[in-house]
Amino acid sequence: MKSTARWLLGLAMMLGLVAAETVGCNASKPNEATAPTPLWPLVPSMLADTSTLKLTKEEESCELRKEQGTWSIQAPLRASANPVKLKAFMAQLTSVLPKIQHPVAEPQPAWGLNSPAARIVGVDAAGVVHFELSFGALNSSEQTVYTSLKVAGGTPSYFSLPRLMAYRLGLGLDDLREKRILPLAGLKNFTLSYAHRGLERDRFSFEAVQKISEETGKKSFMQLTQPVVARADQRRIDRLLRFLMQTEVSAIITEDHQHKLASWGLDAPEWFIQVQTEDPPSNFQISITRNPKKRGELLVATSTTPWIGRIPVEKIDLLSCDLNDVIDKRLFGFSMSKVHRWEIDSEAFGHVVLERNNGEFSMLAPQPAVLHDEPVNRALAAFARLEGTRLVPKETEPYELHLPKAKKNSFVKMRFLDRNAKELDALWVYRTGEGRLLGLPRTTPRVLELSMQGLKSLPPSIEVWIKY
Repeated sequence: MKSTARWLLGLAMMLGLVAAETVGCNASKPNEATAPTPLWPLVPSMLADTSTLKLTKEEESCELRKEQGTWSIQAPLRASANPVKLKAFMAQLTSVLPKIQHPVAEPQPAWGLNSPAARIVGVDAAGVVHFELSFGALNSSEQTVYTSLKVAGGTPSYFSLPRLMAYRLGLGLDDLREKRILPLAGLKNFTLSYAHRGLERDRFSFEAVQKISEETGKKSFMQLTQPVVARADQRRIDRLLRFLMQTEVSAIITEDHQHKLASWGLDAPEWFIQVQTEDPPSNFQISITRNPKKRGELLVATSTTPWIGRIPVEKIDLLSCDLNDVIDKRLFGFSMSKVHRWEIDSEAFGHVVLERNNGEFSMLAPQPAVLHDEPVNRALAAFARLEGTRLVPKETEPYELHLPKAKKNSFVKMRFLDRNAKELDALWVYRTGEGRLLGLPRTTPRVLELSMQGLKSLPPSIEVWIKY
């Protein structure tokens, strides 16, 4: 018993010594985990007065100059700078978070700052150097890059920057030059002209216009003006425009395409796209074709750049379209919020009349009833957004041919009316002898093929909607 007590007492003393040692060790290093991030001396005001940036990366150099608030590349060639990338680059220059600051007067030779891998120099209009930033060797064990920064009127400071942060700042000509196909941030009051001049079966052209309303300041719906006058499929055309405005060429194969377009097949390109804007007035012409010298590539030339660029052939899916792609295939153009009365004739549940008051629907026919709001509103929203899968060509199957058949044989018919009993639209849905499901709206007289999936928002029985 006494030996057990002595053993427990000894164990407790040992644990106490270990705990005291641990506390002592932690107390002796109070700043190790709470050391503040070193301050970065380069601040936005220094960049505001900078009018020239000189970038050196390995053996390459690049000079950018700001004139009237716009940056452009001056050397080794004259070219436009990408404003989006340059803005991000300038923001990164002043938001660096160094990992370590080295309080030394001179860098160690191993830091590689005597012959840096990259350098950025900012100069103002008077030729005064505002800052000089140099990147030296990589510390592989710490995954940091030795860096020096000298600002106007000061001496160099030395830091270790996280590797990724340093590499993001070590940019060159190819990183900052404008390589987007359509170098615009957005579009308003514009006309888009598109022509696909491929094989006979693929040839197609269209023209679409979008304006800003002078009364509301909002964009109007995009309208096709060629080959038909109709509302355009905004999402499909927006996808084409996003591709043009966001895609950069993967490589520039020649800096000067003047008088050389024929050798690259760009004198008669497979795709020709023109974007004309009113504010500010501009005209961008884009030629795209398959590389006749190398399979799997598309070549691009534009009216605003001297180069010919290369993009992957997979981008063809974003370029190619036909009338069925660009025309709006929604059956209705009214706003769901305007619907006050909804009349439905269905083979499944007969004649139904719904009316909305104070945001809630009730049933008037076949008998008065209070309805569940959520499923009724969901069904109405689905029909307000309903799209056809394909526009039936009016040349071969005109609206007037199908309308009598649809009125006689429709298995779904519906009308939408506003609070003043004015008809917003009507729809007939019927199945042809060949099994096609066709929808015919009244206000935009055209024939669209539908899928059964689009009609599934109607319940199999009206009882599903009835609350009591």
